[in-house]
Amino acid sequence: GPPRPAGGWQRGKGCRRGESLRRRADGGREPRDRHRFRALPGLRRRGADRDEGARMSTGLAALEAEVARQLDILAYPQREWVAPRLGPDGLPVLACAVIGAGQYGLAVGALLKRERVSQVTLFDDSAEGLEGPWTTFARMEMLRTPKYLAGPECGLPALSFRAWWEAQHGEAAWDALFRVPRTAWMDYLRWFRRVTGLAVRNGWRL
Repeated sequence: GPPRPAGGWQRGKGCRRGESLRRRADGGREPRDRHRFRALPGLRRRGADRDEGARMSTGLAALEAEVARQLDILAYPQREWVAPRLGPDGLPVLACAVIGAGQYGLAVGALLKRERVSQVTLFDDSAEGLEGPWTTFARMEMLRTPKYLAGPECGLPALSFRAWWEAQHGEAAWDALFRVPRTAWMDYLRWFRRVTGLAVRNGWRL
């Protein structure tokens, strides 16, 4: 820090309580209000991150309960569309194998599962959570498509990116969002995979 002046730092005339001194460019001193820094971006009160994390967790838990409810309401027919079968080795045979577990593969798998085709497995060469280009080789900061376009939510509002975003950040944050951040989209797809319960095998190459 700057060298301590002779006689030490003292509160000058005209300084209010809660103010300190700083040197001006001409060598003089001017009062500095310490309290004004509380409103600066990037400075957070102690425990704010913990409070925000708890709110986000609670919001997501409520959203996931709504996803399960909407899936249950639309669970028709009640019985499997494709009857389970066993192969020559005695193991269950897949009704459908989806190659690729990116956003399109997840959408196809979720739609099949919604139509009561449960013997579906997705295969992807990438490591878990790194499917698609979003956190591997994509370089744009935001998705190029407008935020309000439909995604892989299968027609269920609770499965949409908007619902996922608002559950964590609130409606005002959605209104302020210009376009979807690339890394946030990947986080959403990871959540989509988990909440839909899709069977995905990573590290497979055809």
